[in-house]
Amino acid sequence: MAKLSKRRIVDPVLTELATGYKNATCVGTELFPVVLIEKEGAIIPKFGKEAFKLYKTSRAPGAKSNRVKHDPAETVDVVLREHDLTDSIDYREDEESLFNEQERAVNFTSDALDLQIEKEIADLVQNPSTYAADHKKALSNTNCWDQSNGKPVADIKEGIQTIRKAIGRKPNTLFLGADTFAILQENEAILEKLKYTKEGVVTEEDLARIFKIEKVVVGEAIWEDDNGTSHDVWDDVAILAYVARDSKSPYTPAAGYLLRKAGYRVVDSWTEENGKIINVRTTDIRKPVLVGADAMYLISNTKK
Repeated sequence: MAKLSKRRIVDPVLTELATGYKNATCVGTELFPVVLIEKEGAIIPKFGKEAFKLYKTSRAPGAKSNRVKHDPAETVDVVLREHDLTDSIDYREDEESLFNEQERAVNFTSDALDLQIEKEIADLVQNPSTYAADHKKALSNTNCWDQSNGKPVADIKEGIQTIRKAIGRKPNTLFLGADTFAILQENEAILEKLKYTKEGVVTEEDLARIFKIEKVVVGEAIWEDDNGTSHDVWDDVAILAYVARDSKSPYTPAAGYLLRKAGYRVVDSWTEENGKIINVRTTDIRKPVLVGADAMYLISNTKK
């Protein structure tokens, strides 16, 4: 590490750009918000029902203090992974371009790193094996939401109540794949609830009011395979979750976090070919971690 730090000169201007940059199509951190930790390795608690329990705390004058005894929390050993990407610029391109090519390189590499995060979070939370049997519902045939017998309002309310009964709190986030969102925008039951209050396209805010949930988020990111074929990162799913939005620590009960090493992401640059090639590299050290499976509920196969 000492040798590496001597060779590597971080560019503070480009690093500030990368730190503030956000890929507009990547919204996975609405489910797993970013929390900074000091070391690449950490032991993080996994939260069960006891993490959300209300305890007796009132004390009369002269009475003994209230004490609580609970089983030690389950933990998960986390090792953050380094991810980096380099974009190379010929000095002639840099001189002739109408744009700041180094800033463009930071945006390009940051976009790619963000998309990788999005895919990792999506793969984790869309996997049915992540959930207990009573925290997931796979629709099929006539009960898919694009079918006349589909009941999205009832299905989502069932998921809300499942989480509430499991952790004592209602979910505050409904995450929808782009196909699922499009289905709900045309659903008769949804349109019926809005017909006296609104005209036009159904929005995320409309759905939040209908389901009485704090926030509705739609995942629209696309990834491309080695054959050039595009795929949705987010399937036809609806995911309910309790998200700790303002937490600065992974020790706050929630569904999950994107753990990132403090000080990242960073950008460094160097030249090759006697200064004719400028390399701009963005580096991140992070890992998405599920810490409270009971705080999530998966509805899959919303589209027949």
